[in-house]
Amino acid sequence: MDQIRQEMVVWDMRRITSQPAAAASNAAQVATCLIKRTGEAAPELVGGAMTTDPRFDRLSKALSGKHKACSGKSSGLPLFLINSAVAEQLIRAKNRTYPDRAAPADAAAGASLYKAAAGVTIDSVGRCLAVQSPGLVYKVVAATPGSPQEAQALANAYAQTPSCGVPAAPADIPVVEQRAALTLGLFAATHRTN
Repeated sequence: MDQIRQEMVVWDMRRITSQPAAAASNAAQVATCLIKRTGEAAPELVGGAMTTDPRFDRLSKALSGKHKACSGKSSGLPLFLINSAVAEQLIRAKNRTYPDRAAPADAAAGASLYKAAAGVTIDSVGRCLAVQSPGLVYKVVAATPGSPQEAQALANAYAQTPSCGVPAAPADIPVVEQRAALTLGLFAATHRTN
């Protein structure tokens, strides 16, 4: 009798950055499952830097506990990627339109989302871009991971938001991490989690 062997895919950062669409697809499948199972409570799963759940405890507990069935394709995917996929789907579900640049009053009101950060981090820059240029950040979120459209949307968001102090996409930070930071920034700006 032949044994059926299931291939286990290990998602390390090298594989994620070389296959961003596949990694994002797997993370999206997990996120879809979690959102369907948790319903209105799904936004409470979003964590990470600059949130009330910086270590992704709620997401981790959901994937290892009550919603373990959702983790099938997540083997080895870092929690930040699944977290970002949950936030991305919640943002898209609102079917909102965003102005490329925020009105000065809106930008000033949202400044607390990134000015509380200790120093400049990719998370604080992501939040700054989302507050100052929500429409440009949404174009990153709407683009297919790893696509030329994503690269162009990222470049535009940085270049057209000089007030955030980073005029171009940082070459030393993987695009997948930049996308996650912008996605979580837009989620924070639209959900005012902090």
